[in-house]
Amino acid sequence: MQQFPHVPDRLRNSRVLPTLPNTVPVSREVFDKLHDLEAKASNLHYDCLHPAFKQYGNVADEANTAFRRFRECRASFIVHSDSTDLEGAERSINDAAEKVRSLLVRYRFLERLVKEWRGRPPIGKTFKGEAADQKWVHGIVPADDVGDAQEVRIDGIVASQYKLEGAIRFGDFLSCSRGFLRFDNPTSAATDPSHEDISTTILNLPPFYIVGWTLLIRTEQPGAKTFSVATGGILESHLEIDMKAPIFRRADWCCKIYSVNSVSYNFPYLTSK
Repeated sequence: MQQFPHVPDRLRNSRVLPTLPNTVPVSREVFDKLHDLEAKASNLHYDCLHPAFKQYGNVADEANTAFRRFRECRASFIVHSDSTDLEGAERSINDAAEKVRSLLVRYRFLERLVKEWRGRPPIGKTFKGEAADQKWVHGIVPADDVGDAQEVRIDGIVASQYKLEGAIRFGDFLSCSRGFLRFDNPTSAATDPSHEDISTTILNLPPFYIVGWTLLIRTEQPGAKTFSVATGGILESHLEIDMKAPIFRRADWCCKIYSVNSVSYNFPYLTSK
């Protein structure tokens, strides 16, 4: 100990130093739970800085309240690991995390839709096909056939499915037959009522966005088929389609339209672009 002459004699003997514990009096289960909650709480705090929360301040407020509650009480959770406060904090963080996750899923879905599909197909553009069962797909639709289900899931979000069917009319002395499809919400702009068309009006529904649709024109043999969008389409609340096909003994069409409640997708930052 001579190499440390400045150290007092009473400290040169290591046996007089107190023995310090090298463990923390917290069960592994509680430690893991606090560790997971700390990560979730931190993620909640930073997720609420996302532009998706500009229109959903209530969701951000709930998440930040859960975050602050946990941070203020986490020291006491170590001492009172069986406290109901810990269970309450965990429940609050999990509930807030699920709401935040759901909101971000909807935002990213709409972000993808705006980026890839807004304005397509342009009004009046003609789409052609030759197959006997000619099918076109626009927007974002279910990856697999969901039959006639009214509620479907598309990329993690819940959407409504509407199925419209009809036959293309045959006209005398015409080289092709023609049909019209109209899917309209009463709140949307009125369309030309002069067509003797297949018209479906959706009543008593909140405002919605069309996020995708498919159109199938079926004939008994291959031949030129076309359609064009007259009004509406992706991110609108109405859709009107003009269809044409060669004259066959049979020409049927089936359109499936997918929509979401626009109140749950109120992201002006995206839709105003």
